[in-house]
Amino acid sequence: MYLWLTTARIYKSIMIFLNEQDINPLIAIIFFFLDLTVRMRLDRLDGAGATAWADGSVLHPVVEGFFEGLKGKQREGIYETGRGANELVGILKSFSKAELEMMLILLLELYSKAYQNDPLVVKHHLSEHARELYLAIQDFRV
Repeated sequence: MYLWLTTARIYKSIMIFLNEQDINPLIAIIFFFLDLTVRMRLDRLDGAGATAWADGSVLHPVVEGFFEGLKGKQREGIYETGRGANELVGILKSFSKAELEMMLILLLELYSKAYQNDPLVVKHHLSEHARELYLAIQDFRV
């Protein structure tokens, strides 16, 4: 079976910063990653219907694709945080399931402001998503 991940819907930052000095690149990339893992699980039935939630099998390809993209951006000189993909993997692996869930809860507040019905679906699956994401991160090898 092949699983093709095409794109995350509504690809834009949901975090608003007052100015560039408020941005910590490490925190920004971690929350971008967490946001992406949620968005890749959200879809609409028949393209425009009710919100659907993809099962956990998508998370390993999402994590792998994120880091492939990040490495590509590093090679192009676009991703400049002073921390490479290997270090970011180590940082993500250092988070417990509870810490990942806490960060996802912070994102949930932003979802409730930015999206219509998605926050209810995300909230329903949040703990399970944190557990499955934790396992996918722990399994990932650079």
